[in-house]
Amino acid sequence: MDDAIKWVRLDILDQLEQDNSAMVEFEAGFLRNGRLDGLHERSEFVYQQGRWWYTCGKHLPLSHKPRKPGSNEGCPCGSGVKYKRCCGR
Repeated sequence: MDDAIKWVRLDILDQLEQDNSAMVEFEAGFLRNGRLDGLHERSEFVYQQGRWWYTCGKHLPLSHKPRKPGSNEGCPCGSGVKYKRCCGR
């Protein structure tokens, strides 16, 4: 796992469960080295031995370009501090 990444947002866009398989489409936002970026993926899962297991995923284009917070806005990491005093340094 990359210690320079901090996950800040998760939006579930779609989900489908059928028998022992499922699909989840999501967009996630993260900060890496003070820059906001995102990930859009459709993930496949299978239910075996009482647990859901990730099998594969397909990366998709983001629905919108991640916006860098203004320096006086709250930091998207959730610290409660302005972006310029937190991850924007």
